[in-house]
Amino acid sequence: MLPPFSVEKSLGLPTAWLASLRRSLRRRLLGRGKPRPVATWDAQYHAGAWDGIAAETERHACIASLVRRFAPVRPFVLDVGCGHGALAREMRADAGGRYVGLDISTEAIRRAGEEAVPGETFHALDVEAGPPAFLSHGSVDAAVFSEVLYYLDDPLATLRRFAPVLSRRGFFVFSLWKPSRHRALRRGLSREYDESCSVEVGLGDTWRISVCVPRGVAGPVPV
Repeated sequence: MLPPFSVEKSLGLPTAWLASLRRSLRRRLLGRGKPRPVATWDAQYHAGAWDGIAAETERHACIASLVRRFAPVRPFVLDVGCGHGALAREMRADAGGRYVGLDISTEAIRRAGEEAVPGETFHALDVEAGPPAFLSHGSVDAAVFSEVLYYLDDPLATLRRFAPVLSRRGFFVFSLWKPSRHRALRRGLSREYDESCSVEVGLGDTWRISVCVPRGVAGPVPV
């Protein structure tokens, strides 16, 4: 019997190098993401590596403005990959609404929870598994994925899991930094989602922020 064929052995290339190449091609050609272990996220938040996000006020203000434009008064906002609550602070001007933040990092959620105000809750969980059970179908007015999609192994699959929690006129808000780097991901999004509105903010290093709904679903109506 012949031994099993191995590309690694036949080419004499290290297995780890080929695995890294496959992951890179998946990101570039298929729009797949680059996940990080929970321990890595916790260590980075503990060390303050993501504290600079709070200074990205233009991005957070733009997201909040789009939510206010398309969501009903006192909306239910779901912030997927909320970090330590930078967007929550921007949304606090909307008294009477409800905000739920989700993040894989327990350290980020701990820090966000220390500043939480009434109407805000934060939960540590792996968002790639889908929405938590306490989120009922049709309950969320705006589901925000800000600087999150390219850290998910399969962004489109994760979005499909979250789509059922959107209300009848609910919508997603996607934020992508340096959008030209993520052409494959954007192509995938355009196949499955209709874009109601998009804005680019920043100079040089820009963010593309889009309001989208699943293809064929009635889009949001500006308030």
